[in-house]
Amino acid sequence: MASHPLLARIGIDLPIFQAPMAGTSTPAMAAAVSNAGALGALGLAAEKTEGAGRMIAATRELPQARLAECRGGSGMDRALPA
Repeated sequence: MASHPLLARIGIDLPIFQAPMAGTSTPAMAAAVSNAGALGALGLAAEKTEGAGRMIAATRELPQARLAECRGGSGMDRALPA
């Protein structure tokens, strides 16, 4: 159970936010962090559209993985070129 209104609002139990580091954050890591009650994230900044799609799909296929849902527990980053 979340101990702070922000944690309750975004649907996580722990005040831990995994950094979405491109090249380091894997679907397995994001799912593990999310399933532990924190906010897992995918680092997609270095991925092309197809690679990002594969990483998102792989994360969604993992048991109990929650991705890109405000109350779901995971997120992703994406840098946009200027």
